[in-house]
Order: sequence, then structure tokens, then C-alpha cells
Amino acid sequence: MITLKKKNVLVMGLGLHGGGVGVVKFLSRRGARVTVTDMKPQSALGSSLKALKDARNIRYVLGGHREEDFMTSDIIIKNPDVPASSPYLAIAKKRGIPILTDIGIFFMECRGIIIGITGTKGKSTAATLIHAVLSKKYTTYLGGNIRKSVLEFLPRMKKTDIAVLELSSFQLEDLASLRVSPHIAILTSLFPDHLNRHGTFQKYADAKKTIFRFQKRGDVVIANGDDARLRTITVRVPGKKILVSKDNPFRETATAVNPLFRGTFLYSALFAREVAKIFRISDRVFLETLRRFKGLPGRKEVVLEKAGTIWINDTTATAPGAAAETLKEISESHRGKNIILIAGGPTKKLPPGILRNAIRKYATRVIFLPGAFSDSLKKNLRVPFSDVLSMEEAVRLARGYARHDGVVLLSPGSASFGIFKHEFDRGKRFVRAVKKSHYENR
Repeated sequence: MITLKKKNVLVMGLGLHGGGVGVVKFLSRRGARVTVTDMKPQSALGSSLKALKDARNIRYVLGGHREEDFMTSDIIIKNPDVPASSPYLAIAKKRGIPILTDIGIFFMECRGIIIGITGTKGKSTAATLIHAVLSKKYTTYLGGNIRKSVLEFLPRMKKTDIAVLELSSFQLEDLASLRVSPHIAILTSLFPDHLNRHGTFQKYADAKKTIFRFQKRGDVVIANGDDARLRTITVRVPGKKILVSKDNPFRETATAVNPLFRGTFLYSALFAREVAKIFRISDRVFLETLRRFKGLPGRKEVVLEKAGTIWINDTTATAPGAAAETLKEISESHRGKNIILIAGGPTKKLPPGILRNAIRKYATRVIFLPGAFSDSLKKNLRVPFSDVLSMEEAVRLARGYARHDGVVLLSPGSASFGIFKHEFDRGKRFVRAVKKSHYENR
């Protein structure tokens, strides 16, 4: 166990997703003297600061970082979004100050079983479904890159408990230095993303490989066998390997039990089924959990069906490949309908080609949110498009273009920073605008 009592601990990056809040509360309970530093000003961190109002021994340095804080701390815990190349972290490294993450502390101290899920798309749904299945028989916790710090439940975990963790490439990149991997690793998909952070697709893929690279012989890898890139990187694994495929006969059963499990969602059911087998969850319990599962907000979420138009929120499609997959699925499941795509935004230095080709094939019109990625998609698009400055304007235009026989799909294929706080804020603004538009025009 890491000694934290009376230690000067610097938390770098409070953030808005809840992870930083969980870290600070954990440190406070363990008796640390905590300094929280964030580039965002106090006004932008209201929800996180409110959640910490009762925490003790907390000092805030907001609106920027100070070099002296990185010189005088005993331990630094950084937000996964902070790259290892940060000049402030360089100051700490030069002085030999340990740099940790919440996920790193968790792996160092966790006494239970860890299941990790990663991939470019499909992580959250797979993790949430697996957690729901295992919770029927075991004490199970859900955390990681799912807007909840793993340190919130770490103190409660026993040897027989299970942690189901969604792990991003950023988190896995940090775990590589500790040479640790979960007992069961699940890989959902792999295509280019976050190249603004990793630089190359190879480095991004290498970060993802951390999920199984340090496993032991008795550990398990479960991967999407229909993904050629995943088949390649999992050729050699330390333990047992299980590849799942949409051609599995269970496909018909899963879809019959719950129509949600078609397209890419099917893989979540297949991953969960393999995990259920490992932990000896009965078929009856598994299928009933599958039947009751309702999906997650922002993942091909049907917001409204009214006046002949279907409104779908897929705001978590933040990579071109993810948006292209969704566009194809929506086209196949709503044949004959006009598809109005709301897409674009700031760039993550990802090639637009895969999404541009999908737009040409499946979309009737595109409404572009402001940003450099939108500009790159427009080149040689050959599909009518409009530019907007807000989500409200996008929804207003989309309603007219749909003409009572269409699907309006928010699947941006890009980052959300700029006019939105994060991708979930983008999705909430879409949902709010859709409902307001229909309320005002009843």
C-alpha cells in the first residue's frame, strides 16, 4: 500500500468527468495534504469543485500550473489526459518525484480480480453489460474511463470481488511503465484515433496492447476476431486467447432476446457471454440480463421518434472510423429513409477518408459543426452540406431537411473541444435541442 498520510500530493488535472474528484477524495481520506492544479479556471470547474466542498486538506491552484508545485510535492498524480511529455512533469522527473495515476494506484493495491476492456469503439457498452452480468452472482465494481475513478471503490474491494474497467489508450499508456495488465483483457475494435496524442497509429496500437502485454500464463484475452488489426496484434498473447465473431450461432439468440444487440452492439453480447462462461453464470441469468439491458446514452441512442423523423445521439463516436460504422449501420437498419448527418468539429489529426466515403455512400446531407476536421471532410465530398455555429442551429436545419421521412444522426467522428465542454455535453445539447424544437412546434 502506498503511504499517503501527511504526504504533499499534487493532483494534476481535476477535470469535469468525475475521475479527478474521486482521486482527491481518496487522497483526502488517506490523510494526504492535497494540492489540486488545473489549467481551467474556477468558473469552468464548478461541478467538480462543488463535489469536493466537504473534502479536507485541499489547496487549489486553478487557471494554470505553477513550476514550484512540481518541485515541492512528494507525489504527483496526473490526469490521464496529461501527456507524459508535459514540461511540468519534466520538472518533477528531474527531481525524482514519483508520477502516478489513479488507475496505476488501483493496479498496485487492488486485491480482487480485474477485467479490462479497451478498443476504439464499444468499450463502455461492453463494460457496462459485463458488469451487469457478473453483478448477478459476484460483488462487482464498474470504473475506469467511464466517468468514475477506480479509487472510489478500491478500499472496499475484497479478493473475491471483481472490477470491470474501461481502459483508454491514455490509461494503458500509463500502465505500461508499471508492467501490469488485467487478469481478463477484452479488445473490442481497433482503428486510428487520438493521433494528436500518440503521433502514429502504431504507437496508438502499442498503447492498446498494454491490456494484455504483461498478463500471466493463466490470464485470458478475448478479442473481436472479425477485426483484422486485432487478429494481428493478438497473434501472441501470454495466456489463453478467445476470438469472437458475428458469425457465431449465438447471434440469432442475442438479437431475438434484445434487438439492441445487432451491428457493433452484438460484439458486446458476445464478449459478455464468454465472461459469463468463465465465471459460471447460468444461461438463464445471462439471457435475462441481456433482455433487460437498455444501452447507454450517447451510443446510437434513439432520442425521439416523431412526425416521421428518428433522432439518434451517437456523440461518443469521436473517431472517423466509429462514425463511419454507425452511419453504415443506421443506413442498413432504416433503408429508404433520408439520413441527415450532424458531424465534424476540431481535429485529432485523423485521416477523414473513411468517414468521407461513408457519407458519400449513405448520407443525404451533412450539417457540419465548426472545426478543422469539418473543413477536411468537405474536400471533394460530393454530398450537399451546411455549416452551423451551434448545436441548436444544427437541429433546426436538420428538422427541415428530414421532411418527415428521415433519420437525423449525430455522429461527429471528431473531438468535442471548442464549443462543447466534452462529448457528453455535445450529446446533451443535441438531446435538449431536439426536445425543445418539437415542444415549440407542437
